[in-house]
Amino acid sequence: MARGRSRSRRRKASTTSSARAMARSSAWPRISPSDLAGQPVNRLRIDGAFLRSAVARRVLLSFLLAAFLPSVAMAVVGWLQLNEVVTRLATRQLDQAASAYGRSTYDRLLGGELMLGEIARPLRAGGPVTASGHDQTLGQFFRAVTLHRENQSHAILGNPLAPVDLTASQRDWLANGKTLLLDGVAPGPLLLLAVDPKSASAGMLAAEMDRGFVWGDTEMLPGQTDLCVVDSKMRVLGCSSEMHSTLSVRMAAEDIRASAEVPGGFNVGRWKLFLKPRFDSAEWTFVTLQPREIGQASVSRIVELFARIAALAVFLAALLSMVQIRRILGPIEQLTDATRQLRQGRLERPLEIARDDEFGQLAQSFNGMAGQLAFQFDSLEALSALDTQILAHADTDDVIDAVQVRLLGQPGVACVGVMIVDRDAPDGGTLYVRQSVEQPMTSVRVPLEQDRFDGGAVGESPSLFDASSSDAPTAIALMRRLGAARCWALRGGVGDERRVILILGTADDARLPEQLVEHARALGDRIQIALTASAREEQLVYQAQHDSLTRLPNRLLLLDRMALELAHTQRDKTQLAMLFIDLDRFKYVNDVFGHPAGDELLNTVGERLRACVRGSDTVARLGGDEFVVMLSGVQSARDVAQVAGQILRFVGLPMTIGGKEISVGASIGIAMAPADGDEPSVLLKHADIAMYRAKEGGRGRFVFFEERMNTEVVERANIERELRLAVPRRQLRVVYQPRVSIATGRLRGVEALVRWTHPEFGAVPPTRFIPIAEEIGVIQDIGLWVLQTACRQAAEWRNAGVAIESISVNVSGAQLLANDWVERVGAALQESGLPPGALELEVTENVLLDNEEAVIDTLHRIKQLGVRLALDDFGTGYSSMGYLRRMPVDVMKIDRTFIADLEHDESSRGIARAMIAMARSLKMSVVAEGIESRGQAEMLREWSCDEAQGFYYSEPVEADAVAGIATRESDARPAANTV
Repeated sequence: MARGRSRSRRRKASTTSSARAMARSSAWPRISPSDLAGQPVNRLRIDGAFLRSAVARRVLLSFLLAAFLPSVAMAVVGWLQLNEVVTRLATRQLDQAASAYGRSTYDRLLGGELMLGEIARPLRAGGPVTASGHDQTLGQFFRAVTLHRENQSHAILGNPLAPVDLTASQRDWLANGKTLLLDGVAPGPLLLLAVDPKSASAGMLAAEMDRGFVWGDTEMLPGQTDLCVVDSKMRVLGCSSEMHSTLSVRMAAEDIRASAEVPGGFNVGRWKLFLKPRFDSAEWTFVTLQPREIGQASVSRIVELFARIAALAVFLAALLSMVQIRRILGPIEQLTDATRQLRQGRLERPLEIARDDEFGQLAQSFNGMAGQLAFQFDSLEALSALDTQILAHADTDDVIDAVQVRLLGQPGVACVGVMIVDRDAPDGGTLYVRQSVEQPMTSVRVPLEQDRFDGGAVGESPSLFDASSSDAPTAIALMRRLGAARCWALRGGVGDERRVILILGTADDARLPEQLVEHARALGDRIQIALTASAREEQLVYQAQHDSLTRLPNRLLLLDRMALELAHTQRDKTQLAMLFIDLDRFKYVNDVFGHPAGDELLNTVGERLRACVRGSDTVARLGGDEFVVMLSGVQSARDVAQVAGQILRFVGLPMTIGGKEISVGASIGIAMAPADGDEPSVLLKHADIAMYRAKEGGRGRFVFFEERMNTEVVERANIERELRLAVPRRQLRVVYQPRVSIATGRLRGVEALVRWTHPEFGAVPPTRFIPIAEEIGVIQDIGLWVLQTACRQAAEWRNAGVAIESISVNVSGAQLLANDWVERVGAALQESGLPPGALELEVTENVLLDNEEAVIDTLHRIKQLGVRLALDDFGTGYSSMGYLRRMPVDVMKIDRTFIADLEHDESSRGIARAMIAMARSLKMSVVAEGIESRGQAEMLREWSCDEAQGFYYSEPVEADAVAGIATRESDARPAANTV
């Protein structure tokens, strides 16, 4: 808070002026509904062209549609109903006409049948074939009458009719004395009657009925009605109008009755005459047709009358709507104009509508809303200005100053106080008070007085205090000195973060408006947000610059402090020391005791490091188990060495973690400025290099940086870079060192050894690049290449007849831990054609350190391929009888360190004999490495060592020289340099 007040004082002039501007420059004037009363009203006029208003046009259209659409709907429905009724009546009338006409036709057919029977009576009695007595009557009924007897035709009336072929059923019908009616045979209906049903020889009468007699007179039909008769085969037998014959056939066939479906716009009637019972003939259909417009004439007159009534209704509706629109449009236009002014920010003219209906109530509500909006817009603008300040990371004092300026500009507010409750000491806080905009803000420490001030008195609603009361809290009493008679106190903030108390002092007993209280509460919330944002920003800065576990400075803060201290070093001509500390055995603690124990250990080490240095020095954690101590104002390297020694002692002391006593060590690299660098990154790099040199030297020690260390680091970086490209650039080659039988001196096998010749570095020793290859992860690529090359070469020797029993290849632990290493070995054997028994893979004891179970499992899988396994450098690493028993090893190789002193050291001889004996007991063959003298070879022969290799027999040679060595026997001393 002290820093906030200092920043506030530095920017006081600019902040105060901006706050005053925020209070004065409001786009919306602060008015209330009471301020709007008594002002002149601009009455809106409605001229004659009211239809220019969109609302008027819509209302008028609505009225017209309300009157017109129902009328139209009623007219349509009425017309459809009338049309249906008229059509139904017309159809019924036509059906009746067709029925009457069909019945009269049937009567005429019966008359013809009766007349034909009168003609047959005398013929049946044997009378002459004449029409005597019936000539005139027959002519009315028939057009021709013929007697067919004994294959002869006798005309009784008119021209003789041709005989008709009858079916058996028709002849049976006639034999029963019944009359047969045939249609479609002659122009008119044809009646057949047996003269004597009992005697076929009596003959048969055939009579063609007169069409005029059969179809009778159509005058009996309704006006403008036509009739057609259609038989069962859809043949027109007769029609009053030939133009309708085709349509009648369709009506008879399809039974179409609805007038809307009849082509040509006709109403249709139908009636069927069933002739089967009487004349053994199919039915006749009588179809009556009448134009539809005859029945619809009355409908058209009714529709015309209804249209006139509907037009009158629409006219009256339009007239009444225009009158009502004039009454409604005036207030609506006034409201529209008022809202337009509200949108433009002009709230100085109230809306006045002198009516006691809803429009008058709407005007009053609108005026009240305008006053509230004016205050709210003004409040929102002030809050927006505060939000902008907060987002710009303004100082909290500046935000409080702006809030006070804002509240002092409100009517009735005499003074303003803002109390900030301390986070760490909630029983007190800082009170910021102000009496006017022109006066500066004053701050003072005051007690919170829980019992009188905060103990529930200041809650969600504002609390009223009498400033002159003797029981008033200290903050209220201070407000009385600024002219406050009464004080309204309310809290600001959200949830648990409610550390702001706003105090508004008034000169009288007037109650503060509710909207002013809410605005003050919102302003208090902004102060709380500013406090929270400031605290959050400080927290983020701290988190960004400190380690989350140990709370020590991290790399970012360390580099910042280093830059500052280096500047002081140059100015004061002093020295700066950087101690890069890496813990020894920290990984072991993490793996054995768990990460929580590791975290506790790091915290303990951080505390011990702080105890070893001065308060002005810096202890930082870079990550993992790496710490850095920066010693400023150093006079000599001896002082730094003393501090480094003390750190080693303190860190190495046992510590109890999780109930267990744990000890770790440390390795320290030291770089001095300005001697070892004058930039933070350079100093850290040099201290890191010195630390690694301390680890290489045995750990638990400190080493000062020397320039040659940097050269070595650069050289190593170059080797790492080039080593990654050695295989693809074909810079590697394989040489072979012979292994001979000590007993016979004959060549038994070779060991494949990799060599690297770089165009710039020259020949790089394996002891130099092999460890680097293992560290950077390229040993698998190099090892696979050596394995494939050795297998191919051994296969070539065998194909050429060179007597080499086996070839051995060294394998690293990283290769054995690879998931596909066994498959790669099998693939190399398959591709080269080398028998598995001719390949021997050499592993060291140290491969078991990383993952013993996984390595042993891999060795067993390799053994299942038929490949021999050799234990290389036995006795120099992770020697254990337990693992030796579990490993499927065929060959034990004694390391050169035990062979070098055989001729001079009794203990070396004892160890060598013991190794050979142990190998014998485990059924392993023994190979001695590093034989350089005849005496060494003789001793090993006496101890029954199987094979040997070394410079005494041969140096590692190229593949071409191996064949020459294989052809020579070494009964005596072999040449020292057989190449």
